[in-house]
Amino acid sequence: MSTGRVTVFGATGTGGRAYVRAFRDAGFEVRGVVRPGGNAGVVRRLGAEPVEVDLSHPDHAAAVVEGADAVVVSLLGRGVNAVAEEAAITRSAFEAARRAGVGRVVYTSVHLADAHTGVPHFDIKAELERDLAATGLPWTVLRPTTFMEGLDAPFMRDAALESGVVVSAIEIDTPISYVATDDLARLAVLSLENARLDGAVIPIGGPPVTYRSLLPLLSAICGRELRFELLDVEFLEAEEPHLAEMFRFLNAHGFIAPPSPLVEAVGLELTDVETFLRRSGWARGSVAAD
Repeated sequence: MSTGRVTVFGATGTGGRAYVRAFRDAGFEVRGVVRPGGNAGVVRRLGAEPVEVDLSHPDHAAAVVEGADAVVVSLLGRGVNAVAEEAAITRSAFEAARRAGVGRVVYTSVHLADAHTGVPHFDIKAELERDLAATGLPWTVLRPTTFMEGLDAPFMRDAALESGVVVSAIEIDTPISYVATDDLARLAVLSLENARLDGAVIPIGGPPVTYRSLLPLLSAICGRELRFELLDVEFLEAEEPHLAEMFRFLNAHGFIAPPSPLVEAVGLELTDVETFLRRSGWARGSVAAD
């Protein structure tokens, strides 16, 4: 039996897919917002209703939130003007939720959003958090660190399994806290039923690891000795300049989130990196599996 309706903006993204799964598993009816021409099949295969919406037009989002008990916003911009696009489409989603008077908005921000990092797509999220609060709706802000799924990205993993070289723009000794999107999504579901998460800004990420510490683990999982190679971020400057800034920031400062008292208080046990990787494509592509 359904416990309500949830609309997920950004349903085809890494975080968005996890939100769709988690709310479906919790018994919600889910609508997944897809860009025009986007992969609606991804949403449909997850058991949700895909709806194409052009979020550059705020009025277009209104229909997809009609009757929703909650709205989850997990949007990213694209290309050279990614930050401006992200701000515009996120504000469209917030405005649609405000007009519909939904019961809660769960917004996916980022760790250190309010720290003035100089990373454009981090800093804009602090503005968007304030915009959400100004809607007058009940809200919860989730501030994840780096998604663990990035460690299992097929373009990196498959090349490493073939060549024996792990290539990343994150330096080998840069400490990064990771979070599994399934854990992030479970926290979103909890925010609809736990009053202490109302109006909360919640950082979420596990103990930091480096590629130097990951290499022996990945080597053991896939059954071959791996080495590391640093990717120069300059290749991103032309098409994704905001990503180039992000990698520079990460390499200069790391990206470490302390344990969140709220995450612990609601009883959410985070997936550790080793457990995630042992269930990932690194294990499925191992020499032993072959």
